[in-house]
Amino acid sequence: MLNVSFSSIIFVALALIVVAFVNVPLHAEARAFFVFGDSLVDNGNNDFLVTTARADSPPYGIDFPTHRPTGRFSNGEHMGMESPLPYLSPLLKGDKLLNGANFASAGIGILNDTGVQFLNIIRIWKQIEYLEQYKGRLGDIIGPDEALQVVNEGMVLISLGGNDFVNNYYLLPFSARSRQYSLPDYVPYLVSEYRNILSKMYDTGVRRVLVMGTGPMGCVPAELAQHSRAGECYVELQRASDLFNPQLQDMLKSLNEEKGDQVFVAANTMRMHMDYISNPQAYGFVTSKIACCGQGPYNGLGLCTPMSNLCPNRDIYAFWDPFHPSERANRIIVQQMIGGTQDYMSPMNLSTILAMGSNSKSSLGVLLCLVFAVLSNVVHKADARAFYVFGDSLVDNGNNNYLATSARADSPPYGIDYPTHRPTGRFSNGYNIPDLISQAIGEEATLPYLSPYLTGEKLLVGANFASAGVGILNDTGVQFVSSLH
Repeated sequence: MLNVSFSSIIFVALALIVVAFVNVPLHAEARAFFVFGDSLVDNGNNDFLVTTARADSPPYGIDFPTHRPTGRFSNGEHMGMESPLPYLSPLLKGDKLLNGANFASAGIGILNDTGVQFLNIIRIWKQIEYLEQYKGRLGDIIGPDEALQVVNEGMVLISLGGNDFVNNYYLLPFSARSRQYSLPDYVPYLVSEYRNILSKMYDTGVRRVLVMGTGPMGCVPAELAQHSRAGECYVELQRASDLFNPQLQDMLKSLNEEKGDQVFVAANTMRMHMDYISNPQAYGFVTSKIACCGQGPYNGLGLCTPMSNLCPNRDIYAFWDPFHPSERANRIIVQQMIGGTQDYMSPMNLSTILAMGSNSKSSLGVLLCLVFAVLSNVVHKADARAFYVFGDSLVDNGNNNYLATSARADSPPYGIDYPTHRPTGRFSNGYNIPDLISQAIGEEATLPYLSPYLTGEKLLVGANFASAGVGILNDTGVQFVSSLH
């Protein structure tokens, strides 16, 4: 975990950015990023396929910068930072290849028979084949040896396993796999097949792979809608997660010993998810059981479509649709990937990996990544400097919504350009000055002091005490009735 002063962070950030932009071309210094797996990380490949596993219609993408569907199974972004283009995108060419590629495809699993109901999807062995193809395409531009070096020094993220249970073993009424294996026998089979996949990826040249375990599969709204009476998680799927994740971690440790290096890093996504699912209010969520977008009990039946129920504020829902976390929940997961302890990331977290540049060029890219991480609020809140706001309507971000006052900005068209496109209490069409300062210094925006969501870790960020209509003198703004002098 970083332990430096805020002024030091800014100084280092500015120094590194000056060096990067004045002395070297940025694309030559950045570490490529490669993504493999399923719908948790697919950012649009399935849009180019004939498949039912698609996220190409509203309200998917409602909080993405374009406010349009992107193929991500999310209201916004997956990782909270710029990600490589889908491998099937026609825009992935030229210099864009240097950034890496996303090969993920919604619906796939470890096994080739997982997700057959989705028709045409890019199964994991095909994704690895595409990586070989990628090396050839990049080699045509920068040379084959240099292309292999890009892959060697790149960062890989892979998400597999969940669909092998939800969309295979437990696929109703009875799947072939559930007749073939008992659950205690199925899990070791899956893990052994996963080992073969990761070994093949190593043979293609990847040398640093962040492996996500399965989340709490029995706690997603889709499972609650089918199996829960009072919001309890579905025990059978939770049992599957509890069997799979420890065996996956043991396999990764064994594989690292075989390769003689810490190539494979285990991300304990089960624990990352359970932190906010078991105590949603501590993370600023109003619920971890009801999906923002869906229908039926817990909004957990069917798909998220333009006709579905849609919550007005995605940031207070842990789940976006019946299966997938909201963008804000994804950001919490990434925070733990960046700076989490060994309870979350083993044998090291992402900030440690990024600090292990193999040469001076990649080290500069690595340091820039770390600075970006710090300035993008992806380190633990305890490392951040709190921000407090006092004053009037220029900086009030919603306190007056909780007061009996005529000085309010709680009706349209206020907030028309805010990410939610709804009034927030800010006297603005979108963000106000404190919001923009928070973004500039890489901090999460402070909540109004009167907000019921200002609890737990949110208090570490600071608070906004401002109230529209107040002045230096107590008799200023008396016409507005109630305000915070």
